[in-house]
Amino acid sequence: MDALISVINKLHDVFNTVGAEAMELPQIVVVGSQSSGKSSVIESIVGKDFLPRGTGIVTRRPLILQLINKNEDEISEDYATFLHTGDKIYTDFLAVRTEIERETERTLGKTKLISNDPITLKVYSSKYLDLTLVDLPGITKNPVEGQPADIEQQIRDLIGKYVENQNSIILAVTALTEDFVNSESIKLAREYDPDGERTLSVVTKLDLMDKGTNAYEVLRGGIIPIKLGIIGVINRSQQDILDNKPIQDAIKDEKAFFKKYYRNIAEEHGSVFLVSRLNNLLEKNIEKCLPYLKERVSKLMNEHRSALNSYGETMNDLYKKRKYLYGIIKKFAVFYCELINGSNQHLNTKSNQLRGGAIISNIFHLQLSRSLKSIYMYDLSDELMKIAILNANGIKTTFFVPYQTFESLARGRIEKFELPSLSCAKEVHVALKKAILDDCISHFKADFSRFPRLKDKIKDTVQKLIEKHSLNAEQRIKDLVESEKSYINCNHEDFKLDSIFNNADDKSDPIRNQGGDQLNAKKDPVREFKSMLKVRDQYTEEDEKESVRIMKELLENYLSIVCKTFKDQIPKKITRYLIDAMMEELEQDLFEQLYDQPEEQINALLFENDVTKLERKKNADMLQALEQANLIIEEINYLN
Repeated sequence: MDALISVINKLHDVFNTVGAEAMELPQIVVVGSQSSGKSSVIESIVGKDFLPRGTGIVTRRPLILQLINKNEDEISEDYATFLHTGDKIYTDFLAVRTEIERETERTLGKTKLISNDPITLKVYSSKYLDLTLVDLPGITKNPVEGQPADIEQQIRDLIGKYVENQNSIILAVTALTEDFVNSESIKLAREYDPDGERTLSVVTKLDLMDKGTNAYEVLRGGIIPIKLGIIGVINRSQQDILDNKPIQDAIKDEKAFFKKYYRNIAEEHGSVFLVSRLNNLLEKNIEKCLPYLKERVSKLMNEHRSALNSYGETMNDLYKKRKYLYGIIKKFAVFYCELINGSNQHLNTKSNQLRGGAIISNIFHLQLSRSLKSIYMYDLSDELMKIAILNANGIKTTFFVPYQTFESLARGRIEKFELPSLSCAKEVHVALKKAILDDCISHFKADFSRFPRLKDKIKDTVQKLIEKHSLNAEQRIKDLVESEKSYINCNHEDFKLDSIFNNADDKSDPIRNQGGDQLNAKKDPVREFKSMLKVRDQYTEEDEKESVRIMKELLENYLSIVCKTFKDQIPKKITRYLIDAMMEELEQDLFEQLYDQPEEQINALLFENDVTKLERKKNADMLQALEQANLIIEEINYLN
């Protein structure tokens, strides 16, 4: 079963190389306060003096410690290697301590700051059971000189990143010289492992208890029950360390201490038993989390492969760059046109907003219709029409309405159709430049994030093309307005003169009757209109009201015809001279502005930003690591 731990160590190496923290690999995380004896416990487990010593925070970067068993015929003496120094072998463990200090200072200097960047150390011996331990900065309450005021929280946050891993075992180290119930390591373990399923407690400094007292109740779980157990150890004293007392001698003394003072439970305590217990727990933990590891690696491989594909391959020659430009131009032009004309494959069925051509259709059939309908009669009062009729008559008084007054008023009203019609064109213009273009840019987000200059050039080219054809469409709309003004078509089949004049209130009036008879007798509407103008000696107030009524009905009738024309023609003008014309030239324009350019301009367009380069490398490295991890997991499957 030790082979399982060895294989997990390989996974640690793979992911520590690329700085990955997402795997949640099985490991033993050692936590404790600065005065708990945590470093001494680890050195007892390793059997070597190798950890930096001093006051304050000594461990300032996580130390991932892998103990690796080697057969006696494979190894002549114990040795160590660091992941960051490659194949360099250390047989002098004082040199190991020096390298830990040097590597810590490389990133943090001689400050008292901390970092979450781990150092990986492998120690090989024929006497080891395979283990993976993580040594973390000791929990502190009060910052010392050179430390930030929030150093305690920084340390807790760093520890939290490791102990929140549900596949880790928490080795909570507590000195019996402090209150066991309220020790920092126990409180932290309860916070991240409230059910106690993955916490093992180590109690130190039993030899410093007052005479006549013992730790039986603590070690048996009488004070705080710990599901994975509570193991007592005896570390070397400070004097032992100063005297360079060998750890193996200290372990012998530790055995003698437990046999003397804790005879009934001596076999379940001490550094040797602790190593065996940790090895057993780690093996079981690895077996339990194997399905998770397989699933997690597979999922991450897919994620990083997809992310890597989104950044595309590095293009180092002009041929590849032109080939890429050709493809992106074709795809962009097709997508833009399909978004306008309608294509189900690009629509998000969950979207609660109009997209593409639907935006333009809404402008044509709702917004334009409302604005045209409300514009042509809203400020034409009876008083204004009366004055217009009187001014047209001059010194004469005529019954019914002067034809020239009708034309003049009609032309003035038709002029008001220009503004909402041009506004419609402007809204379509904005939709093409903003909503629809932005939708396209978003669709090609991966490409444009990679090449921001390409995005800007495509956007600028499309916007200029829209501007050009917008001016043409606006001129066509103005021409339509002028055409409608130039010829007032009283011959239009929908212009109902007879119904208007026959609605006169006084049917008995001989002149009106005569007018009505002429209206029915004649086939030319303009001549009929003019034949109604009868000169009268008296022009009553009722005649005036009737003239205004008739003029109003004539204008409403005629302008409703014009309104229908504009509702029909404005969308057609905008579609033909703006939308269709722009789409017809889109691909060609993009090729001229992007593809048919000298090499230096193409290089500039396809210049990748540093973030893209970094992300591609990061995802490529991670994918490579995951592929290695996948092979390692297959090795685990083979072992099982």
